[in-house]
Amino acid sequence: MRISAVIPCHNAAQWISEALRSVREQTHPPEETIVVNDSSSDNTTDRVRANTTRAELLEVMAGNPAVARNAGVKKATGDWIAFLDADDIWYADHLYCAARILASSDDIAYLGHTDAFLNKSGETGEIEPFPPARPMSGLTAEQFVDWLAGRVFFSISSCIVRKDVLLECGAFDPDIRRDDIDMWLRTIHDRTWSYNPMATSAYRIDTPDSVSSDSPRAQYHLLKAMVKNRDLYPEKPMKSLIRYAARSAMYHAIVQGKASERERARTLAWPDLLLFDHAMFTVGRFLPTFLQHAARIRRAVLGLAEPPR
Repeated sequence: MRISAVIPCHNAAQWISEALRSVREQTHPPEETIVVNDSSSDNTTDRVRANTTRAELLEVMAGNPAVARNAGVKKATGDWIAFLDADDIWYADHLYCAARILASSDDIAYLGHTDAFLNKSGETGEIEPFPPARPMSGLTAEQFVDWLAGRVFFSISSCIVRKDVLLECGAFDPDIRRDDIDMWLRTIHDRTWSYNPMATSAYRIDTPDSVSSDSPRAQYHLLKAMVKNRDLYPEKPMKSLIRYAARSAMYHAIVQGKASERERARTLAWPDLLLFDHAMFTVGRFLPTFLQHAARIRRAVLGLAEPPR
């Protein structure tokens, strides 16, 4: 199993050495490591060149992680692509676990459990494990949607996918900044994938200028990914997931976003909201504090978690 590691980065000098060290320490080393530097203005490239992990360095000037990932995928010579964001890390057995699980199946993708959020200080907060308690293969695309609807978190840095299938499905869409969700919905449609509940990676949560740090933008692009792929998944879980994403996009746009972000979210979300949602968000546009309190009360009554970032 020939695995190529692809690491897109933008102004990642603070973290890239740690990410590359986690690649170097893999018990199942990748065939190659490709770092795609996208418009960095810091000394990211110097850190990559000085690192003891052998890595090929590509340069793009896109300001877009999807473009950077696609450049790395096209350059890769491996049959499988393992993604690692420059601010995340793999645990030493990440690729070993993936290779072992995928070798016994016909699955075209692997998702490993991400067990920790990393902050700026390197401190971690654990992510609650998700059933099943053992690795599983032969999972369907519909099960992926069900897990998303259950608020299961998947990090791009836990993912491995077959290169030929990824390219066949169009790889990453530069117009969607939640490009990983969009990619998975297209790539695993009518195919199967594997999941490992054991921890294989850690995810950094407070990287400056990241999509996840900008809630109005993150929620809008999550909804955009769902709406784009709705026709592939006509079943009820996707409809419920789209409505949840629409409500979350509107909430974050009204409470935290600018006027242009509120209008953008409204244009995309409105057709998938119920009349009650229309009324609540219409009031919320003029009284955002009311919307905040109403959302908190509803979550408390129903025992719901905070909307995902």
